[in-house]
Amino acid sequence: MVTGSITNWEESGQVLTIGDGVHHVRVWWSVNTYDRGWFYGSTFTQDSDVALAEGVTNITQIENAATYIYSATHIGPCMDADLNPPGDFIVWKNNATGHFGVLRIDNIHGSGTDSLLDATWWFQTDGTGSFVPAPASWVALPLFAICGVRRRADAGKVD
Repeated sequence: MVTGSITNWEESGQVLTIGDGVHHVRVWWSVNTYDRGWFYGSTFTQDSDVALAEGVTNITQIENAATYIYSATHIGPCMDADLNPPGDFIVWKNNATGHFGVLRIDNIHGSGTDSLLDATWWFQTDGTGSFVPAPASWVALPLFAICGVRRRADAGKVD
């Protein structure tokens, strides 16, 4: 998983691409009111549909992004952290590759067409929709299994 931040993204400005340099989702927004925004799908972004991750307050709660209801047009209005701490989580799915990206609305500031958005984003590089980190013990499991097999193989040897 890769992550980053967006600062002062202009309302109805450019479509942004977030990803790992090989795979991506394309994201776009416009203002609804001074603290709410609309977020757009593939009709506007070319290849990525959009969904609201309702009730999510931490990225690790997104266990399977494929279960959300995606729109090719738009979702919203979605709220920033001032109205809905820690801010709404928006999910995009690349329709061609199936990769997922998530954006948390940290702040919408300014007014009208001068509005700006600050956000934190995550992109799942392995192509799954899970943003839940693997427990550290799972990472070490294959190493222990290899060592255990070797130990058993060495146990039967005679020097």
